[in-house]
Amino acid sequence: MKTITIVDGIIIKDKKILLLKKYHKDYYEFPGGKAKKGESLSDCLKRELKEEIGILPTKYHVLEELQPEFENKNITDHGFVIEEYEWEPEIIEKYIFEEMTWKTLEEIEKIKIAPNLKQLLRQFS
Repeated sequence: MKTITIVDGIIIKDKKILLLKKYHKDYYEFPGGKAKKGESLSDCLKRELKEEIGILPTKYHVLEELQPEFENKNITDHGFVIEEYEWEPEIIEKYIFEEMTWKTLEEIEKIKIAPNLKQLLRQFS
């Protein structure tokens, strides 16, 4: 099974975390996505966040690497806590995402989220 490298942007504002929900999915996820061949993790993070929510992360730190199994795929997941960014988040890829929301950790515990999010959230909660 091929390993896919992904990045997740964990954006916190006023003690709330930004989540996205795709059409035809029943769970929320962080903005981010797959790294292209030869692309650095930080370049992937900047590209994905610009494409999906129109921001440019300028200060961030990476969490411990995870290797969750998700939808029968081997994934190497790199969570980045975004400390500072330019512009305000909004859904750019409106054909992919139906909702953007800000939730507290307590609120996130009550909704369905992608399995890898739980592991990432444990690293800083």
